[in-house]
Amino acid sequence: MSDIPPPLFSRAVIGGKCDDEIRARVPFELRQKAQELAHSYGMTESEFVRDLLTVRVYGFEHYRSVLEANAAAVAGVLHVGSTSDAGGPR
Repeated sequence: MSDIPPPLFSRAVIGGKCDDEIRARVPFELRQKAQELAHSYGMTESEFVRDLLTVRVYGFEHYRSVLEANAAAVAGVLHVGSTSDAGGPR
């Protein structure tokens, strides 16, 4: 999808440690609708915007594979630090 290499994840589910900010001025109605949408998914505004940007920058398949790998690690079916691309347990 793009020439941007996928990030190496270390701390957060997607993208590692979240210590940078992106600020944007948006109309009140857009913020309100985004907040409502985020909350309807059980997410904070920050989680929603971060996940939205991640999917647009790295692609849905990469996003999905990282979520699956993290879920497998938590479930104990994939060793943490494995180089698997979430294609299943090794």
